[in-house]
Amino acid sequence: MAMIYLVSLLQETPLPHPAKRYTVRNHDDPHHRPNEMLLSTVGEFIYLTSVYFDYTPKDREGYTHGVGRQKVGVAGLVRQVRKPLRLFLDKKDSIVDDDWELVFDHTFSGPITKISRTPDKERFAMLYNVLEDQSTKYFVRMYYIADGVFEYKDMVLPGNTWIETFSLEDGLIIYARDPDSHRFRIVFLPENIMSAPHSDNAAIVPLGPSIAGDPMKRWHQPSKALDHSIVLSGLYSSDPDTLRIFSLEVHKTTQSYFVNAILADLLDGTWVRRVQGNSSHEIYRDESFEQMVLVDGGYYQQKRVLLHMPKLSFARSKDAKTVVTPYMKNMFLTLDYTNQADALKFNKEESQYLFKNNGTIIPDYYLWLEDAVVSSHEVFDADIVGLTVNDHGTTLAIWTENDWVCVFQRESPHDQIIQYPWEPKMAIDQIRSVSGPLPVKSVMLWNDGSEKGADYIFLALENGIVQSYSLNETEKQRPVSFRSFLQDQWPLWTVMSLVISVYVINEVQHHPS
Repeated sequence: MAMIYLVSLLQETPLPHPAKRYTVRNHDDPHHRPNEMLLSTVGEFIYLTSVYFDYTPKDREGYTHGVGRQKVGVAGLVRQVRKPLRLFLDKKDSIVDDDWELVFDHTFSGPITKISRTPDKERFAMLYNVLEDQSTKYFVRMYYIADGVFEYKDMVLPGNTWIETFSLEDGLIIYARDPDSHRFRIVFLPENIMSAPHSDNAAIVPLGPSIAGDPMKRWHQPSKALDHSIVLSGLYSSDPDTLRIFSLEVHKTTQSYFVNAILADLLDGTWVRRVQGNSSHEIYRDESFEQMVLVDGGYYQQKRVLLHMPKLSFARSKDAKTVVTPYMKNMFLTLDYTNQADALKFNKEESQYLFKNNGTIIPDYYLWLEDAVVSSHEVFDADIVGLTVNDHGTTLAIWTENDWVCVFQRESPHDQIIQYPWEPKMAIDQIRSVSGPLPVKSVMLWNDGSEKGADYIFLALENGIVQSYSLNETEKQRPVSFRSFLQDQWPLWTVMSLVISVYVINEVQHHPS
């Protein structure tokens, strides 16, 4: 017992927990859980969009073929529901089963592979493919608001090579093919893409021709690469005639992961690489853990931990001046636009990287910051599976594979000459049901726009539950004590108590006094 108590004293003071406001359940089908979920607000409503990548309709059962990344006989499914936003701002302690209002339930003509949102989060899109005889066509369905309701347009992309990823931007789409001789390609959207007719009444819009992106250079892909992933994002430029693209790629080999991040501008038909960063990470990482024994106390052992291929994603501020992306386990990269290029001329470290056109420094510059998710807290030392940033790039929420959510905050970065790191401020611990942990599928940061500026965070869980929390208030923090340790770590306490009991009984039986 003394050893257990000593261990309890080593607990780290947890981060504050935002004050819970509302929990509402959505109808859940345990046999068909969504691959992705999106939370959004429009007017007085909050919308929950569930995306099923390769759902098998009843009339297609038995016709599914394909074991790789392309399949036939399956279809994408997008289901959207909504509720009044005001309900999520009031405090309620119990789970509410109020019915959501169904907005639409769309079955696609082929499987969905990726989703994307514009920086203002008012539009989102699905990438899906359809096999026609012996060739594959790639489509993007973009959802947008027209007359207060969600409508959509289907667009077909040029080419038939597999599309690895895409990004929906204002007026264009960036996408990457695998394989390709360029890192990405761009197609512009028609100016009237959101005009009537809409949805089922609209014809499929052909896009193209495409603009080839930054060309691949020699040894861009390492020898004996086993896997590859890429994420693409448009970024803000003060020059409206400059197209600025950020890309981050990860290649996996038998021994290492290679990360390659590039920021490039399209100037007069030529791609100019502004900044490029590279890093490598071994497949296995050595970690130490404390081995507790009853007689000699504790000692540390080394173990090799396999690093998994990261799930690449990104989050942007509303003006696309900030972008955040994970790249390896719990590490993430932040790019921030700053208007202080003139002041940075006198910074020896940064001045060599200032953006130049024909030798002249331009006013645009992006600061780069590598960070990790609260590495001092063990529960956050896990793979990042998703992140989101608020409109101003000052609040960041990251959720990990163990379904903890960490909220970071900082000052506005866009008029600074140095980049301030993200500071962990709050955390939402793993949410469990009787059947186990409930995976977090989507997180949304929202401000009510009032004079006081009340901030909220919304969580969508895989089983359809949506929770809201106030970021301006915290729940009463439970003190770290022997009692709290027993409550939080009861499985460990039970096992150790059992071992001690067996040891004592054995000693009494074999060495009676």
